[in-house]
Amino acid sequence: MLGRGSVLLSLLTTALGWAGLSMMLTYLGPILTRIGGFSETAVSPILIVLGAGMVLGNIVGRKMADRHAVSALFGSLACRAAVLATMTWAVHQKTAIVLLVACLGAAGFGIAPALQMQVLGAAEGTGQSLASSFNIAAFNLGRAIRRVARSHRDPSRTGPFGHPLGCLVDA
Repeated sequence: MLGRGSVLLSLLTTALGWAGLSMMLTYLGPILTRIGGFSETAVSPILIVLGAGMVLGNIVGRKMADRHAVSALFGSLACRAAVLATMTWAVHQKTAIVLLVACLGAAGFGIAPALQMQVLGAAEGTGQSLASSFNIAAFNLGRAIRRVARSHRDPSRTGPFGHPLGCLVDA
């Protein structure tokens, strides 16, 4: 199963894609307060909006992945990149950034079913259960990559939006 290039590519996509989303979520609070001008007490309700977007994204992503996993995968990645790029320029507009946070949740978690379907499809035949386990490990590897990358940055000074295209680097 791990000898198949398509399985390894799918696992790599999971790890790197999740690292980027995890990085963005790490900096969301400081972005909202330090750059967006929200109060500390406003962050929790905005995170609820993020969570609602995640639930919606997972539901829609599942339906899309059931129809065509590869299109759902690339579509979700493109949506996430578009949302992150738009957030760079809309971060000072409070209504827009709250809507984009919901979109970030939807695009970020809408990809999970497509990633899982991609790995299962690549491992078709023997080893699908093992491939599924490895995919969950790849999500955790993405979080670990985020931790390493975060240790080399100072979010109190720049965050991912220190440069207008910084969000794309984190994506």
